[in-house]
Amino acid sequence: MPIKPSYRSKGNAKKPIISTKTGIKVRSRLEQRVADDLTARGIKYLYEKEKLKYTVPASEHVYTPDLTFKSRKWICEIKGVLDFETQKKMLHVRASNPDRDIRFLFQRDNVIRRGSKTRYSDWCNKHGFLYAIGKIPQEWLDE
Repeated sequence: MPIKPSYRSKGNAKKPIISTKTGIKVRSRLEQRVADDLTARGIKYLYEKEKLKYTVPASEHVYTPDLTFKSRKWICEIKGVLDFETQKKMLHVRASNPDRDIRFLFQRDNVIRRGSKTRYSDWCNKHGFLYAIGKIPQEWLDE
């Protein structure tokens, strides 16, 4: 029987609180699965510990990557859905942090929107982001 997540309020939106096997609170089942997989593989990571400033023309914002690693130079954003707002935001984040290697981990390689032939992988390739589907590839961890 699946565990029903508890919720906490952040602004107007409710975010689920789900615990990993090591007790870290995450925001989605996908993030939980990735964190538990990394733990099972003996990989140390930090969840939402770093904050990167980014600028949208005429305003400054802060982005919190899902995963950062002490021993790796890249950061990972875990996405079940890559909506238009997230696409725009991530392009701004990268433009404001050109020295950072931002990578995506998608639950599935879905189409960008209903009726489109463009998939998440196509969007990443077009914009120069590395990506993986399902779990973080061992070759990323071996870098």
